[in-house]
Amino acid sequence: MTQPLHANVRFSLGGPLTPTVRLLIIINVTIFLLIKIAAIHPNEVYNILGLRPALVTQQRTFWQLITYLFLHDSTSWLSFHLIFNMLMLWWFGADIERAWGGKLFLRYYFLSGIAAGLLVVLTSWTSYNVTIGASGAIMALLLAFAMSYPNRIILVMFVLPMKAKYLVLVIALLEFFATVGSQRDNISHVAHLGGLLFGLLWFLYYSGRLQLPDLHKFMRHRRRRGRLRIVRPDQKKEEDENSSPTFH
Repeated sequence: MTQPLHANVRFSLGGPLTPTVRLLIIINVTIFLLIKIAAIHPNEVYNILGLRPALVTQQRTFWQLITYLFLHDSTSWLSFHLIFNMLMLWWFGADIERAWGGKLFLRYYFLSGIAAGLLVVLTSWTSYNVTIGASGAIMALLLAFAMSYPNRIILVMFVLPMKAKYLVLVIALLEFFATVGSQRDNISHVAHLGGLLFGLLWFLYYSGRLQLPDLHKFMRHRRRRGRLRIVRPDQKKEEDENSSPTFH
């Protein structure tokens, strides 16, 4: 719930649904309902589409870095995991899509979700524990909202007013301490941090504060100096023959 800083105070739940946000919500809810209606055991779906780091590293199930974003707790018909994530997607995602447009919004959403999943894989690459849920991407949307509207008032739990920039800072600190702390729960705080970190890097890059190397320029420079060796397919063949559910 948001409250713009105007003289005439008004409250909003995120405004009208935007097309891309609406589509994402429909897809997430539909997948949840299909699992329930078909009476499929959630673990059967999680094993294939949920994010299991060991499977990604050992069996190259890279599709899980995307499909896990569309799975939520399906153990009961009343899934607070799904409800909370979809509400957050509406409240914070709709304003971002209106400002950025659908294509850029969708790119940011999926890249942040993939980045969150990659951080889970990198920090637990031998684990078979499953991670599901869109919260990594949702956290990136929250950071984008705070960067775009830093002084917008968020009513935390519909009661406590807090500026967006302070809210995301508090959440980031809580997620960090939950990750490094000894207490373990059924929440993937690493994925949350991954989404927040990606969002921060995204804004630093597009604001010009983060400079990435020009890979095309680097490759041209290496070619000019003769250090880049291009191997033909037939030559490469000859050389080869001669050589030795956590939720979030």
